[in-house]
Amino acid sequence: MSRRREIRDVSVKKVLITGCSYVLNIKEDTSEETYEGVDFDLASFPGQGLWRIKEVLSIRSNLNDYDNVVVQLPTPVRNTPNGTDTTACLCRLIDSFDDDSKKSVIYNSINEYKQKVKEINALHDNIIFFWYNLVGYPFKHPFNYGDEIIDDLYKFFNDYNLIHLSFEGQSGYHIKERLEEDEEFVDYYYQNYPSHLKGKYNDNCYLSKVPGTIVEDGHPNQKANLIALKKIYDYIIGE
Repeated sequence: MSRRREIRDVSVKKVLITGCSYVLNIKEDTSEETYEGVDFDLASFPGQGLWRIKEVLSIRSNLNDYDNVVVQLPTPVRNTPNGTDTTACLCRLIDSFDDDSKKSVIYNSINEYKQKVKEINALHDNIIFFWYNLVGYPFKHPFNYGDEIIDDLYKFFNDYNLIHLSFEGQSGYHIKERLEEDEEFVDYYYQNYPSHLKGKYNDNCYLSKVPGTIVEDGHPNQKANLIALKKIYDYIIGE
């Protein structure tokens, strides 16, 4: 029996979008647009990971009032009970390389992430995962899990409803960016990002390069969010 409860206007789909700060401004940035037949709600949890998102969704009493629940994928680095500080979570992950092999730690991190995906998917009949990629986030930035694992994640999500949107390597889609003609300086900026982390922490942090551009805040801007919500809308209407 379906867990979904009947809503008042069955001609309009109710859709909840949740995730981290990457979807924080998606409603405000698209407020002037019309999405006929779909009513979007937003529940954003800045600085949080799948662990926290799963906990919140599991106790949300009206979850099944929604026809679809879109879960924007945060970085696996924050897949912890106390994942509010990304830098602290990243440093803890890197510190764990000292106690176990780096490869083992990385694979355990991804396996735990996959388990949370499975648990979230079981909470509602129509979960849609949203892989929203800017500057390599969520699987290269802030920590680069590597091409092999990312390719495996593509295969893993074949068994789930997935929307993938990437602006990686493209300028014009970030909250704070500036053009830079000196490409040597651009290389230096990305190779030494972030400047406040030193040693092994800096060595293991990653921000995907945008040629000719210094990205100071990689969160999506209005241009990116307009495209993102239209892509989500088209996916839902096309079902």
